[in-house]
Amino acid sequence: MINDLPANITKTDATLFADDSCLFTPGRNLSSILHKMQDSLNKLVQWCDFNGFKISMNKTVAVLFRPTRRRDRIDNILKINGDSIKVENKAKFSGIIFDSKLSWNDHVNYIVDKCKKRLNLLRAISGNKWGANKKTLLMLYRSLIRSILDYGAIALDSVSEHNKKEFDGIQMRALGIVSGAIWNTKPVWMSHKALRAGSIVSG
Repeated sequence: MINDLPANITKTDATLFADDSCLFTPGRNLSSILHKMQDSLNKLVQWCDFNGFKISMNKTVAVLFRPTRRRDRIDNILKINGDSIKVENKAKFSGIIFDSKLSWNDHVNYIVDKCKKRLNLLRAISGNKWGANKKTLLMLYRSLIRSILDYGAIALDSVSEHNKKEFDGIQMRALGIVSGAIWNTKPVWMSHKALRAGSIVSG
């Protein structure tokens, strides 16, 4: 139903995911950016009216991505049917939280909290004598935790070293549970030859 929407947006870029859409445009001149964005919003409203769609203002937000020292404001400027769009410092799209500084701190905190809950599930079914075997635990780690850490990895390549260590900490704890190692066991780096031999490595 919405596949032809981007073809109607000419001044900015548009991307779709299921029933979510995102308009974005880069530039050095804020006035020019806002003019292009408002034109695209007007085209979006026209398309929605023609096709019988209604835009949810409660779920619609605008984020201005800018250098740290800039203090430009866009409050009450961008509008849909005369109503101002909420301006926030972050927005979640397709499972990734984009903050105005592109620091990824909010997204990393969200992912870490989500993984910690799944670590508890992994602990609940592990045990040297009664729990699931290592093969099953490793499969669960890959499906429940590693899949979340890998999602959007291309964009997250620019995260800070601190945030990367947060991800590493989650993986180390998960693989410690899988391998049955005690909680403060240091990670051991092994050669590719050893890995091919089937060794389980935490880290």
